[in-house]
Amino acid sequence: MSSGKRFAIYLIALAGVLGAAGFVSASDEAKTGEGAALRVQIIGRAGTTEGTCVLVHQERREHDVVYYFLTSSHLFDAGALGESRTVSLRIRVIVDDSTVIETSGSNVLFPGGIEEGLGLAIVKAVSTNTSLAPTPVAMDPPDAGGVFVIWRHQGDGSKTMLTERVRFRSTRLVVGDHAPADANGFLGSPAAVEGGVFGVVSEIGSGGAPVIALVSAARGFLARAIPGWTPTASTTPGFRLEQRLVQGPLLQVACDALKAGEIEVPISLAPRETAVWATADFTDPRALRLGDITVLSLQDELVKLRFTMMGVQPPPFPAPCPQGQALVTIGVNVVVLPRR
Repeated sequence: MSSGKRFAIYLIALAGVLGAAGFVSASDEAKTGEGAALRVQIIGRAGTTEGTCVLVHQERREHDVVYYFLTSSHLFDAGALGESRTVSLRIRVIVDDSTVIETSGSNVLFPGGIEEGLGLAIVKAVSTNTSLAPTPVAMDPPDAGGVFVIWRHQGDGSKTMLTERVRFRSTRLVVGDHAPADANGFLGSPAAVEGGVFGVVSEIGSGGAPVIALVSAARGFLARAIPGWTPTASTTPGFRLEQRLVQGPLLQVACDALKAGEIEVPISLAPRETAVWATADFTDPRALRLGDITVLSLQDELVKLRFTMMGVQPPPFPAPCPQGQALVTIGVNVVVLPRR
């Protein structure tokens, strides 16, 4: 398939849709992926910075729990927030409308040495709320071109899912290929594949694309900063990525004629499914001199296509001229959230 036939469109599934899908308890949400993203506020005398964090470990004690949240170190700019030191900052991890876990900048840990440039930080907080569950971690990030999702918070506190493809990958980071419409609250957002969270958004790169620092690259830092931490893989995938083929209409063109136009092809999705990528091609073409089809857009459950077809030239001798035709076939990648 030519590069002109490929088109990617990325959908942001609003939190209202995901909430309607049935996320209820914090532990259930952590397993399914959406609950991995927790809103975090960093507060100084000159203002507040909003971001996202992910719970990677907990240490249960007799009367409380010590939580360890992974996020971006770029959120802790003490000078921009009117403080001279990180320890003077106040930090609030917002679980829901009624549950807030508070700590201070003295409980923020940063990596050193070769891991310093990763842009990661660990926030340690003690709480009597024991309902949270650590998010499974995936030590193998997706390969170049692979699909992953980012759970993040908008500026108004709503939770969304952004779907990305890997534009670049190294041993330390992954760069996505799609800039969010609103980058507020994006830093610290967990990036996940089917097996768990493989990193967090440490910074916004050129063109607004997310730069994800890999958990695998920070393994030494996490082991030193978090007592008893070992990466825990998911036994229940946070989501599943399925590739499906959708048969479109049969397009026809007269002999020696040029035909071009746009068509819309519906796709069927269940309530907990989101289409994130589509390609189109002609299959079983007959009597065509030219055939090209391109995906223009993927919105909700509708794929919009543009096509061009040209029939074959008439034979040089008296004979019927065949009608050209081709079947439209659409390849769709679908993110499937697990049932409760």
